[in-house]
Amino acid sequence: MGSGKLIKPVHIPQIATTLAGVFNLLNFRRAIMPAANGHCSAQNSPKKQQDSKQNQEDVESGNHSGGNTSGDSFTKLIENDMNPSSNYGGKIFRNSRIHDAFLGVGVYEDLAKPHGRFGLGFGRCISKEGSCIGFGHPGMGGSTGYCDIQDRFAISVTLNKLSSGALTASIICFVCSELNIPVAEEYSRFIKTGPDAKLKVKGAMADDGWIYDTHIRSDVEAKLRHFLVGLQNNILGIQICAYKDGEVIIDTAAGLLGEYDPRPVQPDTLFPVFSATKGITSGMLHWLVDNGKMKLDENIANIWPEFGSNGKDLMKVYHVLNHTSGLHIAGADLLNENQQLLSQWDGCLNRIATSVPETEPGQLWSLAESVDNGNYKAGFYGSTPGVESRLATLRLDTDSLNMFSEMSSQPNLPSTLQPVNTPQIAKTLTALFNILNFRRAIIPACYGHCSARALARYYAALVNGGVGPPPHSSSSKTPLVEVIVVVTSAIIEMTPVTNPSSNGGDKIFRNSRIHDAFLGVGQYGNLVKSDGKYGLGFKRYTSKEGSLVGFGHSGMGGSTGLCEIKNRFAVAVTLNKLSFTSLTSNIIQLVCSELNIPIREGSWEHQRKN
Repeated sequence: MGSGKLIKPVHIPQIATTLAGVFNLLNFRRAIMPAANGHCSAQNSPKKQQDSKQNQEDVESGNHSGGNTSGDSFTKLIENDMNPSSNYGGKIFRNSRIHDAFLGVGVYEDLAKPHGRFGLGFGRCISKEGSCIGFGHPGMGGSTGYCDIQDRFAISVTLNKLSSGALTASIICFVCSELNIPVAEEYSRFIKTGPDAKLKVKGAMADDGWIYDTHIRSDVEAKLRHFLVGLQNNILGIQICAYKDGEVIIDTAAGLLGEYDPRPVQPDTLFPVFSATKGITSGMLHWLVDNGKMKLDENIANIWPEFGSNGKDLMKVYHVLNHTSGLHIAGADLLNENQQLLSQWDGCLNRIATSVPETEPGQLWSLAESVDNGNYKAGFYGSTPGVESRLATLRLDTDSLNMFSEMSSQPNLPSTLQPVNTPQIAKTLTALFNILNFRRAIIPACYGHCSARALARYYAALVNGGVGPPPHSSSSKTPLVEVIVVVTSAIIEMTPVTNPSSNGGDKIFRNSRIHDAFLGVGQYGNLVKSDGKYGLGFKRYTSKEGSLVGFGHSGMGGSTGLCEIKNRFAVAVTLNKLSFTSLTSNIIQLVCSELNIPIREGSWEHQRKN
């Protein structure tokens, strides 16, 4: 029809506009038009094609009589010809070669064009290899019914927003790819060249360009992207990257840099990750210990004499790492009294040095405890000049925040950080950390900027005992070392890949029991609370059976980095719409369940409060 002399592409807009208006009128809906005005649901259409191989003439074939659609009439025919108790065992056609008739092949081949698009009433569905695999018929705007003979597979799509067809094609391709059904060339070709070319489809999934156009590395990444598309309304911008056995298996970026910044999130976009920064700071401190620069049981005042005032002279390095220093609210009043001081390194150092612990070191574990609120002069940077164009802008998910604030009080948190007070803290920090001078501030506990790609690679190195994986890809614009520079200048020395052309293999740590140090077990067990949620600087992750399987850290709003040791698995999620729901938890659980990674569901979920 589209290739005929009377109807050309230039005429289609006028035709489509007219038909869309006319076919919304009730008298036209009741009209008998066997070729173009059937009404049916998607549920009925595949049933007729799969169970009874109905010859409808067209998917949208019209009425037979009395205002009944062909779908209604044909259903009655099926019901009259079948025994309801036979479990759909009735047969409509006596002809054992009815498929040949539909396709116009075999004894019917002289009734159809040998290489034409149509058989006898149905469109022929051709595989990439050129063989006939099924039949069906699309309608104007995208509604479609189609079946594959060999796999006894039938699918239909019905919609009321008339589209040129790429949307329907992408849906069918996605379903077929998940079921290993050969995709008809009619649909796969349309995705690549149809008028909806801007509708990007990677791994047989339509996302309208929302997901950044990078190749899919694994089946689990394809499923993850499909999952993310369904969550678009809950996400502004996001990155997910994962490694297994030293190989990248997920590297997905989607969404926008900001609510008022329509540029797409790319793999090298930098996100503020809040307390996920603690995991990076902790790695640096462990490197200093591993290289003899300090000891875990050393008094902090030995390293920083000014810190030893007001009863802090016996506070140890491990007290800060295991969240029991008693300084969980040190500097918290700055959010109300002097917000600008938070961005001033020397001012914050002085504030921490003169602070008074709320409790004796080692007594109270607090989720809010900072890993190095300024205890080590490590030259820590939020973001460096020159990367501003790559920074994502934060936005607060106020609906989820309000729900979170209604939670009951948490006995392990100080009064200033109870859920009821979280909205004010979150709103203040979100606004402050969108300001450039705060983005450049030295805040080691909570304000690193990195991509999920860099954070995942960092944990891939740690989970491998400190041996860095090969460069992310030959097409990567920036090596890991650059993103680590964004986080801290001192950590350059411990990056697993200092030479971008290196194939990995450089080792960060000499300690063969470095994982025990991270988790606070074995010879390090006396430095942490035995039943605590934290090891030495890292959150502990457990299996369903309760055994320790990994470590990591997440930040306020959902950004997270973690790893599981046995499977050498590392994953990171970064996002800029700060959520207080289980969004990040659901994403990580999907990936872990697909890969059989034994991290207990929900074992990281409480960290979204950080």
